[in-house]
Amino acid sequence: MAVNASVKFGDGSWDSLNCPYTVPDDLRPKKEVGVPMLVSNGGSHTGLLAVNPSGLIRAANMGSSGSNDNRVGYLTWFVGV
Repeated sequence: MAVNASVKFGDGSWDSLNCPYTVPDDLRPKKEVGVPMLVSNGGSHTGLLAVNPSGLIRAANMGSSGSNDNRVGYLTWFVGV
């Protein structure tokens, strides 16, 4: 399964966004999976794209100084693992 995200946050250190959609029951990961998100300006700001077992898709700033630059992430996982 795969999730692709392109988001823009506020500039708070811990800002996050939840996707209004969830992953269907039979495609959800058994444990939370996540990947770092790339920042459009090439900066070193940290971001995370994650999917949890409830199907929630979340993108978040992960501390530091925060940034309101666009972020992109692509997350894949094996279904049933």
